Amino acid sequence: MLKSSSKLVTIILIAISSCSPPENSEPTNDYEKFVDGLVNLQEQAEFNFDSTIVGGNCCDFDFDTYFKYFDQLSVDSNWVLESHYRISAFRGHPVVASFARNDTIAAEIRRELSLSRKGLLKGKEDYDLSLRLFGYMDSVGFLSAIHINSDSGYFQYLIFALFGGQYCLFGDANYADWEIITSRQKLKYFTELENDTYYRFSKSVKKQALKIDPEIKMETFPDSITFRIVTLDPWTGFVENKYSITKSWPHKLTQYEHKVLVKYDCGVRF
Repeated sequence: MLKSSSKLVTIILIAISSCSPPENSEPTNDYEKFVDGLVNLQEQAEFNFDSTIVGGNCCDFDFDTYFKYFDQLSVDSNWVLESHYRISAFRGHPVVASFARNDTIAAEIRRELSLSRKGLLKGKEDYDLSLRLFGYMDSVGFLSAIHINSDSGYFQYLIFALFGGQYCLFGDANYADWEIITSRQKLKYFTELENDTYYRFSKSVKKQALKIDPEIKMETFPDSITFRIVTLDPWTGFVENKYSITKSWPHKLTQYEHKVLVKYDCGVRF
């Protein structure tokens, strides 16, 4: 799936959560507390789809305030971190983008994005703008702007990279809708869902899933930090993922293992 920060970034479809945290349940660890808080923030985004709007005014979300939730991360002074909502025929999703200051290409793209938000770019002009935006992000990598400021910041960095843009997903963009399993409590919660759009597990799948070890594992090495996490998505199932984050800045995030533990397909097609 996602192999490096440069590809991770192009379309931060990057993914959380069709399901809210379980009601009346306290987080069982700090990882779960952080992810549940992020889900609650993302659910505050107001998505107002209007087929007449080509640009990015369909998702009402204060990205600057949102990023402050990741309080152990910061943006380098030579960069600007922004979120721009992009819509094509069958999808709508936020694109988190890092722009280098004093870069003429970045300045031009940001100028056109401003015009797009005002509805001044139409059709092919707006489509071409999206291509330039994605191309720029491929060349610079949106994670390049971000500093990790503490040990706990490595988990925040991972979650921001994988799930930070998972709000206001529309249409085909929902194929990027992931969940992160942060505890046995959360694993049990998902297996017991009955009327959810995506998750209605058979007894056999539920039995297999409950055998999974959902614990998030972090290991420290001289030059990097690694994480083992279990994710769930409606078209693959429960997956064990392993990631490495370099300690030196600009940090580099690499996925080095992707193992399907329990296969599941919800059958929904967009």
